[in-house]
Amino acid sequence: MAASAANRACRRVVRLGIALAAILLAPDAAPFARAAPMAQNAEPRITYSDNPSFRIPFNIQDPAMLEQIAEVHLYVSSDRGLSWEYAGNTAPDQLAFPYRASRDGEYWFAVRTRDRQNRLYPPDMEQVRPKLRVVVDTTAPSVVVRSLPRRAGVVGIVWEVQDEHLDLSTFMLEYQVQGAPANAWRQVRTSPRIVGEARWEVGTGLPVTVRVTVADHSGNRGSAEQLLPDGLAEAPGAGSAPSAGAAPPPILARRASDPSPGRSGVSDDPFAGIDDRPPPSAAPRTVTSAPARPQAASPPARPSPGPGPAPAAPSQPPADPGGTRIIASPRFPLSYGVEDASVESLEVVEMWVTRDGGQTWESLGTDPDRRSPFHVDLGGDGRHGLRIVVQSQNGLGDPRPTAGTPPEFEVIVDTTPPRVSLDSAGIGSGDEAGSLVVEWRTEEPHPAETPVVISIRPDAPDAIWQQITPALPDSGRFAWPLPPNVPARFHVRLDVFDAVGNQNAVETTDPIVLDIPRPRGRILGLDPSARVRSSPLR
Repeated sequence: MAASAANRACRRVVRLGIALAAILLAPDAAPFARAAPMAQNAEPRITYSDNPSFRIPFNIQDPAMLEQIAEVHLYVSSDRGLSWEYAGNTAPDQLAFPYRASRDGEYWFAVRTRDRQNRLYPPDMEQVRPKLRVVVDTTAPSVVVRSLPRRAGVVGIVWEVQDEHLDLSTFMLEYQVQGAPANAWRQVRTSPRIVGEARWEVGTGLPVTVRVTVADHSGNRGSAEQLLPDGLAEAPGAGSAPSAGAAPPPILARRASDPSPGRSGVSDDPFAGIDDRPPPSAAPRTVTSAPARPQAASPPARPSPGPGPAPAAPSQPPADPGGTRIIASPRFPLSYGVEDASVESLEVVEMWVTRDGGQTWESLGTDPDRRSPFHVDLGGDGRHGLRIVVQSQNGLGDPRPTAGTPPEFEVIVDTTPPRVSLDSAGIGSGDEAGSLVVEWRTEEPHPAETPVVISIRPDAPDAIWQQITPALPDSGRFAWPLPPNVPARFHVRLDVFDAVGNQNAVETTDPIVLDIPRPRGRILGLDPSARVRSSPLR
């Protein structure tokens, strides 16, 4: 009988422990965020909170058990269950623990019960299992926005967002034209990425304010704005391109000593400034052509330029036919993740690179803070394969790559501008009489879809380049019908871009001179309607 009574008491204690249901945040705590999916037999799903203070409720499903439970004890772990700290107790009828986190981080919570016979369940801490995982995150994401050179109505930016618990589904890119009603923001469709680039048409040359906003899983929201100057500030030519036969916009005066927009030839590095190392020096890459000469041959029928400015660049880096991403800088932040380990337990996060498809591997160094992203410096152009190696303090983790190990991620770095030569630029003849005919050649392994833009400027010391075409295919030849107000003497320039925005330019050294008839005069006779002044008498 005594043994039977003891067994019943033991089973009652077990039922008391089982009566504790899964713990959830109280309704008056921070709002729920999306929880990560939980694999079978894994820890409870994560709940995010932007407030360090919240309530942890508990629920005893069987009211009859309340009479047997004396106290409910709360335990917390800040190292993912490696150690537990007693966080207080309360009576079972209180049904909640108040808790305040001392800092941001991930906290695991578990409970034990003490019955009226002073017995604890579970009996020892080895059997304690977490019932709730809470990530306290009170810091808003970091958002950095940089502008790309503007070409008339086509604007562009590069952005970088960072947060340990970033929710890219909330990413939003918007713009607002100067003079528009307040809060008249327009959204730009683009792929949400940690580091990205976008170009799009805004339909005006007025200044534009661009805004990037993103939130983390706790609901903290980060935002950054960038003012893009008017379309004349950085454009090869002001305003959108004219249609065939139309007069170009007015030629604007500027000092000859001022650098021409877009003439540096230096590719914009979308990742410059993200680390402590200065960007490479900006050396001009401009090719000077031979003197222009008139085109005498009668070429095929002239093409007509289409309306509108240059097309927008893709929202993410372009890819080669094999799918490898092409980027314009050897330095960039590479996002990575670590599974089944905390940052505190990691000993090393190391990046490896191969330049021969995995036959040989070289270490690029380690990540000092062991937190994403890894700031990569590949050193120069070419195809590079990357592989990350993480190891814990006990030596477990990824093996270092050896000969034959395939890369996890591949990029093609292209910092070299296209090669371009201006073969001829002059006034056409025959069917193309009255048109400016330009012929050129380019060499580029990663060409843009429409990489060529043609501009002119008067042969004067104070003149600006004026874009006369939209972005053209690399056909090697173009004929532009001359409008009535074209200058009598002018120069021609070609700007050529590759798929990642590297630019080169070439221009004529001698002006194009239009064949204007020489004025001559002759006497027609007396004008009978004119009054002749009489000479005074002497």
